Amino acid sequence: MNFFRRKRMQSQCFHEWRVRDFCIEYDYSGVRPDPIEFYEIGCQKCGKSRHIDQYQFSRMCSTGMIARDSE
Repeated sequence: MNFFRRKRMQSQCFHEWRVRDFCIEYDYSGVRPDPIEFYEIGCQKCGKSRHIDQYQFSRMCSTGMIARDSE
């Protein structure tokens, strides 16, 4: 139950991030369209997802935060 309008406690999840998709969007600034490349990663335990750029992706891979497997 939700007493006194308190937020529900979320279960603590140690995320196991995996790459879901690689996307390219185009941002038109008036001169020419600029491609914006990003990765969509998701946690298979809790279902959360994030969009990260190439720099964040390389940092997370180097620290072992993104699982790399043959699945």
